[in-house]
Amino acid sequence: MKAQKPSCLPVRIKTSLVVTAAVVIFSSAQAANRYFSVTDGDWSASGNWESSNLPGSADTATVGQSDANSTRASIAHARINAGDNISITRLTIGNVGANGTSAEGTVTMTGGTLGISGYLLLAETANTSGTFTLSGGTVSMGNTIFLNRGGGSKGAMNVSGGTINGTSLYVGGTNGSSSATTNAELNVSGGSILLNDIFRIAHGNSTGNSTGVVNHTAGLISASGVEVQSANGGSGTYNLSGGELRIGTGGNNGQLRGGGAGTRAFNWSGGTIGVGDSSLLTVANSLGSLNLLSGGSDAVFDTTNTNAAAARILVQSSITGDGNLTIRGIGTVEFANSVVTYTGDTTVESGTLLLNASSPTSVKSANVLVGSVATLGGNGSFTGLVTANGKLAAGGVGSVGTLTFDQLLTLGDATIQWDFVDTANADLYTITGGIDFSGGDPVQISINALAGSTVNENDTFTIFQGDVSGIVASNFVVQDDLAAWQGNWKVRITGDSVQLVAVAIPEPSTCAFALGGIAALVLCIRRFRM
Repeated sequence: MKAQKPSCLPVRIKTSLVVTAAVVIFSSAQAANRYFSVTDGDWSASGNWESSNLPGSADTATVGQSDANSTRASIAHARINAGDNISITRLTIGNVGANGTSAEGTVTMTGGTLGISGYLLLAETANTSGTFTLSGGTVSMGNTIFLNRGGGSKGAMNVSGGTINGTSLYVGGTNGSSSATTNAELNVSGGSILLNDIFRIAHGNSTGNSTGVVNHTAGLISASGVEVQSANGGSGTYNLSGGELRIGTGGNNGQLRGGGAGTRAFNWSGGTIGVGDSSLLTVANSLGSLNLLSGGSDAVFDTTNTNAAAARILVQSSITGDGNLTIRGIGTVEFANSVVTYTGDTTVESGTLLLNASSPTSVKSANVLVGSVATLGGNGSFTGLVTANGKLAAGGVGSVGTLTFDQLLTLGDATIQWDFVDTANADLYTITGGIDFSGGDPVQISINALAGSTVNENDTFTIFQGDVSGIVASNFVVQDDLAAWQGNWKVRITGDSVQLVAVAIPEPSTCAFALGGIAALVLCIRRFRM
């Protein structure tokens, strides 16, 4: 009998198992923790890493590691240069391991690309410091950047150029339930930090203190929201003196807010607070105050969002200090807090500044200038000088309200938006320091009848009340709303008010009778002379 040929199936299975095991072993060997092993050197040089193993896309990398292994540099500086293309799962800068004492890590990036699918951790454990400096190139993050979350001496990030694309950024924050004190600093003098999630400064828990400081002098920081907060007695500070802080990304309405039981400060001596691709940015009352500082350029609110659409910036916090504020864009800045005590100048270049607190807002700004394409409106008072070359709208356009001017109101090429329902419910401008008509041309009163409005012949409406000395009717020209009143409007000056009086247009028969009488009188005069 012919011998049966052995089956090759077990051999194939065995071979497959061997190959699979080899792949697993190979993959496991590639996914490892890699440690920088020299005090100063290029990231891309394999000899600068422990066992000459460059970190790969499945690896974590640590620069500045203190533990029992002497091949790992506890004080280390790694350089990422133009042309480098790095991909890793996590980067830790400054870390103390088993039997370690202290560590100091620094990474300087001048070009190239750095992709991190997980976290970027600076000063991750106690007795460490970690610094990341970016002047060129692109960093792409898959998870959060933590500047000192583990109680290290200090975690610092310095950005003067290049771009960071990330999710969220924490400047000082405790790790989990840690009670450690953290200290972190972010210095931005150029480049861009683009986040699609929250940006937190001094984020602590119920037991740990954290101190976080942001010094923003130029460049762009963009995030869905910004939180300046602390817990358990820590402190958070944002110093904005240049560049732009843009809030509200991913179509989500943005917030600049505070939180926690510690102290917080937002010092603003220049630069811009703008809106991302959302329609609303709220500066929450929990922030405490926006503190305007003099000595720099004007602080700027920009109400045109990144989609070139109008946005609303709702300021619920107080505004204090002695710096200047400029408002620009095509949207609205709304002061929703009655405490607006800053004494610097206010320039409304474009868009609208609206006073809209639950109780009338008193603005202490020394000088207010309203540009030719800008609007100043709402309910409240201005204690300084006001010059209007644009539109004044008591109550806001489309609603009734009162604006009070404690010092001289200068009306250049201005328009008075006057909304009314009836004689008891109409816009009013209260004047204490007089009115100066410096524009030369008459000031236009634009009449807008609101829903349910009624006007009868001889109805009298007061527009300006107070010191109206020197004002004559020819200082004004009325733009009528024919839908509200088919007659005419007459400007009348009394002792302390400027009024609008509804007067009827004479009937055609009355006009004809009057003309006939005039013609008869002329005929009589001619006959008498003959």
